[in-house]
Amino acid sequence: MEIKNYTDALAYLDSFINYEHTDLSPLKKEQNLKKLLVLLEHLVSPQNSYKSIHIAGTKGKGSISAITASILKSLGYRVGVFSSPHVTTVRERISFNNQMITEEEFTEQVSLFQEKLEPYLSRERYSFFEVLTIISMIYFAGKKSDYVVFECGLGGRFDATNIIKPEVCAFSPISYDHMEILGNTIEKIACEKAAIIKENVKCVSAFQREAGLDVIKRACEDKNVPLRVLGNDITYDIRELKEECSLFDIKTKRGKYENCRINMPGDFQVENASVSIGIVEELFPGIVLPVQKLREGLLEVFLPARLEVVASSPKVIIDGAHNGESAKRMIQAVRKIFKYKKIFFILGFSKDKDITGILKEIVPFGNEFIFTKFQCPRAISPEIVRGYIKNKDASIANDVKSALGIAFKSARNEDIIVVTGSFFLAGEVRDCFLNIKN
Repeated sequence: MEIKNYTDALAYLDSFINYEHTDLSPLKKEQNLKKLLVLLEHLVSPQNSYKSIHIAGTKGKGSISAITASILKSLGYRVGVFSSPHVTTVRERISFNNQMITEEEFTEQVSLFQEKLEPYLSRERYSFFEVLTIISMIYFAGKKSDYVVFECGLGGRFDATNIIKPEVCAFSPISYDHMEILGNTIEKIACEKAAIIKENVKCVSAFQREAGLDVIKRACEDKNVPLRVLGNDITYDIRELKEECSLFDIKTKRGKYENCRINMPGDFQVENASVSIGIVEELFPGIVLPVQKLREGLLEVFLPARLEVVASSPKVIIDGAHNGESAKRMIQAVRKIFKYKKIFFILGFSKDKDITGILKEIVPFGNEFIFTKFQCPRAISPEIVRGYIKNKDASIANDVKSALGIAFKSARNEDIIVVTGSFFLAGEVRDCFLNIKN
């Protein structure tokens, strides 16, 4: 097909299998990094034209990626970020200097990919994520990036991003997710993610369960890689957690960074910022980072659907928590930071998620529940999920707008409505409010 505009570019990408929207089970057989390296060789390996940082983990890796990139930009570097999933538009996944790729640039890059690589695509089967990964690598080379932060999409060992040779790799907290692909224990999941650790890199880790940290430590020892761990080598003190921001100090063995602020609520964002500072320190050994520049970088960070308030009276909070651990941290933050009388939950899930684990964390704190379905083939029926909880007020809505209607009919101004369970759900709800504002 000929790519003439942004709509054509999206249609071309959609012609590749998208495992984010379908059954993940065939992915095990199709993971093959060599085929991606072959494609990149035809482009003279654009991924080698800049220094890379590689982020894996289960929750928080998108925030760590964005914070790391923003700090590097504040230090005067040209910085790209490749992340997933997106909340509102696929262009969120590719950003440069804190600005997502424009529709014109996106169209140009997809067209360039097609022009250069179409003759070779018929030899193997490629996924939406693999194609987008390569497109991002081409784009960042064209932007003459100094650094690019790559966030793993799923796991690490066979993730398309694992073709890079990073300066630093880092791990957000590892918990249960995609267990049909990665394994059903923390140790197995961590083994897949720790496969991004390569020789001659440095490594930084967030807080981990003991089983996960043991795997990371062994992988670092095997590759003779130095490891810094949050809580040991990097510590923080929270000054204040507000609805609109988090205020904190960070201390490392190299420096102290006081009076920091990030415009995203939650103590977990302070943890993410601490890991990011550890990453940047590892990029510049022997140098104490300038505190004012670091503060500037933190202030510029924003990510949608991370305890994001999209409406008031009553407040509507959207969050992409989609496993038990992230749901636990989310509800802890809501109860600590926000004032309210009742919580109304709008919930929707993908079929492969640990729905029982998520509900276990949030059901005790909800007053009313509305189960709905977002527009994705992997979404589970709200009728099925309704059966997971007993002795609670619960409704079923066939779509997001109906769910919001039910919530607004019942909630008063002093209550809050929390939308969670999936980034797909958060994205649809966010679109509703953006359309109202526009």
